[in-house]
Amino acid sequence: GHINLPNRARDDKELDSLCVWVSSQKSKYQAYLYGEQGTPHPWRITALENLGIQWQVKAGKWKKHYEDLLAFKEQHGHCMVPTRTSKE
Repeated sequence: GHINLPNRARDDKELDSLCVWVSSQKSKYQAYLYGEQGTPHPWRITALENLGIQWQVKAGKWKKHYEDLLAFKEQHGHCMVPTRTSKE
């Protein structure tokens, strides 16, 4: 499993509540990194990290896309990825 939730899930009230809470925790974590007052206690950060939270999801997506590009280059010998794929 993972904790990479969307910011909102409006069609599911319980999931939406969880998504909003996780998004809030990520915002508080960013504030913590910048030394702002009223940020989460370090034990809360550790608890969420032990669950596998990824604080910067975009960084994870960047790494995955980079690895996909490496695989594409390995297969095709170049990095000229088509912007559209043909439907067969």
